Amino acid sequence: MLLKELRYCIFLTLLCINPLFGFSQIKVDSLTNHLQNTHYYGDLTGKYFSTKILTLPQELNCSEANHHYLWYKNKLVVQVDGSGKLYEVIPGQPMKRIDKSCYEGYCFGSFSFVYQDTIFSLGGYGFWQFNGMLRYYDDKNGEWFVVATNKTIPINRFVEASSKVYYDLADKKIYVLYITPNLLYLDRSHNIIDKTIYTQCFDLVSKKWWDEPKSFNSNLKSNLEGFGIFPTKNGLLILTDTLALYDFKNNQLKRILSPKREMIHNATTQKNFLFFSQDSIINFYSPETGKIDSIKFGSNDLESTNIPLYLPIKHNIIEFDEKTIIIISLALLLILITVYFSIRNKKLKNHNAFVTSHPILHNGNGNKNGSELSIHNQTSFKDNLTEPEKGLLQLLIDNTTNGIMTSVSQMNHVLGIDKKPVKIQNNIRAADIQMINKKFMVYSGCADELIEKHRTEFDKRFYEYSINKKYLNKVK
Repeated sequence: MLLKELRYCIFLTLLCINPLFGFSQIKVDSLTNHLQNTHYYGDLTGKYFSTKILTLPQELNCSEANHHYLWYKNKLVVQVDGSGKLYEVIPGQPMKRIDKSCYEGYCFGSFSFVYQDTIFSLGGYGFWQFNGMLRYYDDKNGEWFVVATNKTIPINRFVEASSKVYYDLADKKIYVLYITPNLLYLDRSHNIIDKTIYTQCFDLVSKKWWDEPKSFNSNLKSNLEGFGIFPTKNGLLILTDTLALYDFKNNQLKRILSPKREMIHNATTQKNFLFFSQDSIINFYSPETGKIDSIKFGSNDLESTNIPLYLPIKHNIIEFDEKTIIIISLALLLILITVYFSIRNKKLKNHNAFVTSHPILHNGNGNKNGSELSIHNQTSFKDNLTEPEKGLLQLLIDNTTNGIMTSVSQMNHVLGIDKKPVKIQNNIRAADIQMINKKFMVYSGCADELIEKHRTEFDKRFYEYSINKKYLNKVK
């Protein structure tokens, strides 16, 4: 009997010290029982970012803090905003701190969520700068670790209209609305004023953001000024005077139909609540009464508007006045003329150097081999060839144009030597190919061969021939 009275005295003492220990704990127990019975999974969102339903033994070292409420491994866990501190709410017992983290002040306004039975924290603000780091809690070590991603997106949900986050659990993606923040450690002259609201998407599977952000539809900007945003299965519920839903997956604004709109509006007028959604049910938990209002909410309660939420970013096109355009045009023309004459002079120098280094190859009517290498027509290369050479060249041009390699037998036939002994065929064919290549070198002023030979695929001992594609159009 004495023991029973002692327990009662202890209970009254705790109640006097902390009224929330008695009544709030009982009300929170009703919430945890509901979450357990419905097999809930994920986070619980307050009406305001500052919404609290519990008093923690210790928040931040220097001040009070906001709370993130998470249903994690079938238990209610509270994360202290701005830190890695985690408390487990145990029915009928004092709250228990489960982490061993030390540092704080680096992640105010971060987005906390549960994915694959792991608590994650995305972004935040601290030490005079925004961050987009993705961190996860390792319950074995009681510590937080960072996840490597392809970029960082500035997130601070505590600042109004700064960051809005939607966690698409089914599609394993996180959508973020954000603005480019000014850096407090830079003066105004180095900060770029950018009031654009951007949309980004993080894939939890690949751990990557979109390569490029999208631009949030400026016509919907006023909707972001509402007092609350809450995730549902169908999209992000925006609580404004006119309720709306952001369907990020299908990139569309949707309206909520009556009477469901009125039901949700009435539920959100209460002073304070925690919101959580599961399947086709949305729930509003009142910390004052411990009561949970549940409303059925699904795709049948929504109306499509065909209004996109986000659009591709229009990159600014630099506009010039008429005078600037004229100056730029003249400069480009001058550059083109300079390049043209530079290339022409270079070709001429190469031609002269090549002819000088190959005295047998020159223009004129006489050389060591007679008149075979005489180049008298600089307009048409074919006019510098003999009739057999012209026939051989035309065969190669036709086949190369059609993507066909020219065989030795085809060349022998067009040269009229297919009845001669093989050794004579080889000598005549090789001499004609060599002569065409040499004449082309003199004609073009380059050292490239016009006719190229390739080993056949079926027998590497034999060759096939084609025109060098670089000069095909030049000799057609």
